[in-house]
Amino acid sequence: MKKNLWIAVVLALVLMLGACSHAAQPAAGSEAAETAETEAPAETAAPTETPAAESAMPEEEVVKLYEQKLMEIRDYIRQGDTPEEIPEGYTGIREMMIYEEPEVLLDQIGYLMKDLSGDGQLELLIGTPVEVSEDTVSNIFALYTVKDGAVQLVTEGWARSAWFLLQDGTFYNTGSNGAAYAVFGDYTISADGSTLEPKDFYFTYEKTAGNFDDIGVYHNTTGVYDKAQAELMDITPDELWEISADYQDTAQVIGLMSLSTLP
Repeated sequence: MKKNLWIAVVLALVLMLGACSHAAQPAAGSEAAETAETEAPAETAAPTETPAAESAMPEEEVVKLYEQKLMEIRDYIRQGDTPEEIPEGYTGIREMMIYEEPEVLLDQIGYLMKDLSGDGQLELLIGTPVEVSEDTVSNIFALYTVKDGAVQLVTEGWARSAWFLLQDGTFYNTGSNGAAYAVFGDYTISADGSTLEPKDFYFTYEKTAGNFDDIGVYHNTTGVYDKAQAELMDITPDELWEISADYQDTAQVIGLMSLSTLP
């Protein structure tokens, strides 16, 4: 089953949109969520040790900015599914809005404010628990930081491009560009929390254009989806899925506070 985990992740996320049934405060669906009010989330090792920035905003001001963003997200969910253009950072949330009522989603979707980069300033993570291969992990819809006095989107996830926080403090992304095109990799958060920087990036692609009977596995450290800028690995797709499974096995269950707890 592990060797097909990248398929299971994407499929599980798609199925989640139509079959979510968790509801609790904090965000439903995981042991960590159920105990979030009394138990701190698992400690996350920052990729690098960075002293707090001398010019960093006071934490209470950062929290106020994040609370404003959270209320914007809450209000967006409450309006229900609409044909309006999807705001940046809301794609994964909008996918869930197609299948669930707003008040249900406010229980299912949660948030965490935590210094993930080690610079002394909080980041804001939006996500929901999801079942993958009989395990509960936390699927990240959006990651924000504060820069120049404003909330800035770092990355966002959705069904076909899912993000997870790993136990070593790095971020894992997995997705698909089609039946023959799998993509995944791990990323470190930059010292100031403003970007995710690729460490290892893997993808599949036909070795010869149009020949889907001979799929190659490619790797680079730039995060560029281009086989001309990647190394052809001497492994099979099945061996690649084992690498993906190793990442997935270390995904964190994050203690998320439900959006329904906002004032």
